[in-house]
Amino acid sequence: MFDELTVRRSVIFVGYLVPRHPWRNLMSFINEKYFSTYEEVKAQEFDFIVIGAGVYGIAFMNKVLSLKPKSKILMIEKGTFFLPDHIQNLPKALIDLNQTAGTRPWESDGDIAFMPQIPFVGGRGNFWNGWIPMPYNLKELGWDDSFVKELQSEWQPAADFLGRRYNLVTAENSCEQLRDLTRKLLTEGMSKIDTGLMIEHPNQFDSSIATGRHSANRPFGKFSPVSVLMQAVADKKSVMVLTDCLVKKFQTSGGKVTAIETSLGSIDAKKAQIVLACNTLEATEIVLQSGSENPLVGKNLSGHIRSWLGIRVHKKYFQLDEVFQAGAFYVPGYDTKLDRYLHTHVSSVYNPFPERDIDLLYQILPDASMRESIATYMNPDYVVFELHTMGEFLGTPDMKSPNHISMKDGKMHVNVTFEKDDEATWDALDSTVFQIIEVLADGKPFEYQQADNSYAKKKPERIRNKGAVHESGTLWMGISDKDSVCNLDGRLHHLINVYGTGGMLFPRPGSWNPTYTGVAMAFNLARKLC
Repeated sequence: MFDELTVRRSVIFVGYLVPRHPWRNLMSFINEKYFSTYEEVKAQEFDFIVIGAGVYGIAFMNKVLSLKPKSKILMIEKGTFFLPDHIQNLPKALIDLNQTAGTRPWESDGDIAFMPQIPFVGGRGNFWNGWIPMPYNLKELGWDDSFVKELQSEWQPAADFLGRRYNLVTAENSCEQLRDLTRKLLTEGMSKIDTGLMIEHPNQFDSSIATGRHSANRPFGKFSPVSVLMQAVADKKSVMVLTDCLVKKFQTSGGKVTAIETSLGSIDAKKAQIVLACNTLEATEIVLQSGSENPLVGKNLSGHIRSWLGIRVHKKYFQLDEVFQAGAFYVPGYDTKLDRYLHTHVSSVYNPFPERDIDLLYQILPDASMRESIATYMNPDYVVFELHTMGEFLGTPDMKSPNHISMKDGKMHVNVTFEKDDEATWDALDSTVFQIIEVLADGKPFEYQQADNSYAKKKPERIRNKGAVHESGTLWMGISDKDSVCNLDGRLHHLINVYGTGGMLFPRPGSWNPTYTGVAMAFNLARKLC
């Protein structure tokens, strides 16, 4: 019989009293059921060793198992299990984790810093906004034509995997009125946007969102890779996951990785093909620490800079039913003078019963990254348009790249130096934001969102976000080792059993959320290696 003191010092777990202890004690249940120990792993031989249990690594694993179900796969994750699902599929009280769960295990030198990585199982896949537009200009970006053709057969499987949808309509979000209104305004106003790319039909503005085929059985839910991984481990004895294990470097011999040095000890590669599916910066660090023979490793660092602003227009100027309505839209752009691509995410929300529908708002909103984001939409008298414009900043695919990754005294340094065209690109982003705002307001009175999230008629002086995103390019793919780091299969030119995935392979990033493209590339790699 438990005494009162024991009960007070205990927590309920799966219907039983468990002695209260640091959270790692509860985590041991998950570790023992689903994950492996270093001792268990090092005794095994694998077909594939995947570094990083985020979206790309889990997508690769998923495709391999569909092609060769008996493949032995080891997933190595630097962090622990953290969340079982996307944060917006969980109670909104957890929203603060979006701002506190990240880390920057590097030094940032130069003009801007990249946003933190998420060092846990699932990675940023448990926190991302879910935008997955189709890239429309890969050839123009210098991607090899044969590789672009290979991806054609992967787009639909990648869409199915992510649960790709083209609107936010659900039984609880009858947003057709606001959706049609926003479409109409954008269609009629594109000629007023200097960087706007013309489209063929208004419904092409509807942004595709990963609502999550693998989420819990609900009408709407953001995709999370964690459930895919956990199901694979439960179903397949051939999949092993080693968590809380940092990969430090490779041991190599004869142009091949023979062992992987980790924080837990060395793991023999044996016959395994090794896939770098972690953060682009982290993957580059591993290759540099391993004594890369290719001096181009770490050059060509590119990414996206951002300008962000919202407006609100009084509801009296619109004929909308008194029901919750939220829509998401994607406006492609290109600056012809600068040869830089950009795009704008537009969220439109009418929330006439904010207290009643706050949970629905949190679940559906594309960019619910913090409490302030939710507060933006809580006035029942207004329609809110939130704009998030991103554009390229570029390194160069050569030894002179102003943006690059280097190692100093065993520490990774991320060097970003803005050139004249990068500064001009950010000016173009700002101009694009204000031009789209005028299009959406359509001559009606409106108020600008201010730095403290209040609204006023005064135009904000600064709308730039200080964190860069979507780091890419440092292991870019190409034909020759003279002008690229990886071949068109994603394999490092100088190592015959190591492959990259996602943004690290991009010759140039273009302007779109890279997740959809990265999953298609992971599927393509799995098909080639199987």
